[in-house]
Amino acid sequence: SKVGIPVQLMFRQCLEKNSLKSALGTVINQKRGGTTHFMMGDADLLISVEFTPDDYAVLLPEKGALVHTNHYLAPKFLHFENNKPHQESSYVRHARAVQLFRADERKFDLDDFKSVLADKRITVKRKNKPVYQNWGTLRHLVLVPAEKKFMIADTAAGESTFASYR
Repeated sequence: SKVGIPVQLMFRQCLEKNSLKSALGTVINQKRGGTTHFMMGDADLLISVEFTPDDYAVLLPEKGALVHTNHYLAPKFLHFENNKPHQESSYVRHARAVQLFRADERKFDLDDFKSVLADKRITVKRKNKPVYQNWGTLRHLVLVPAEKKFMIADTAAGESTFASYR
């Protein structure tokens, strides 16, 4: 990593902003000390911002859905995904989530999101793997910008119920 704002602090800075434009500016207008993606939005627009210390890409919904898992989607970052066999499940989970969200053109409600996240092909549970392969879904996070709340399910602990926070 290059010297810059740690991803965790940048995430906190974004949460403190009052607008999507301001939150996006937090990511793109300062030195970034890490690589990740943030999904952010307001009542009118949802975006995903993928970034590295040197560059960023803003992704918009396609056919009414914006889905992100643990691999880059922006064409300019796809070269980072070469030779990563551990990412295979990320591609499978992404395809499944897109399939579920695009299966219906109606607006989704909170229960629909919870249902998609509960899909066994979305949540990853891995056991008895070498330490470097022992990862899985730790949490499901649902943001509800219009209500200024977020909800978390601790899937690592086997929970499927969401706790709400404002």
